[in-house]
Amino acid sequence: MRRGFTMIELSVVMAISGLVVALALPPLARALDGLSTHGAIEETEAACVLARHTALERATFATVTFDTVAGAVTVTAAGDTVARRTVGPRYGIALDASRLAITYAPNGLGYGAANVRVIAARGRAADTLYISRLGRVRH
Repeated sequence: MRRGFTMIELSVVMAISGLVVALALPPLARALDGLSTHGAIEETEAACVLARHTALERATFATVTFDTVAGAVTVTAAGDTVARRTVGPRYGIALDASRLAITYAPNGLGYGAANVRVIAARGRAADTLYISRLGRVRH
């Protein structure tokens, strides 16, 4: 007597497995999109904090530049590039910003008269970072 499964039993198990996977994929994809956008915004926020601390530490102006085409965030101070983070390719997101740069004065406050809104989007998920004219960051 041989033991094993019939072709019908294997086909039923494969069909049920395929159905379970098909039902689980869309929520999983949405969750991954949300994690990617959140990670990109966290890195962008870290770049803004770095720029503010660099301005205070070096007593000079520090600028955060948002390159929406390359999906990069660059921190510069006194002509030196302090950090460059390519959040677009790393997280697979599209980066959008209401202004292309924000500058921090040597006292750590934002220099200029406008707020900045940075949006990271992937699929149906989006996360937003707000930088006030005083240089405060929230999301």
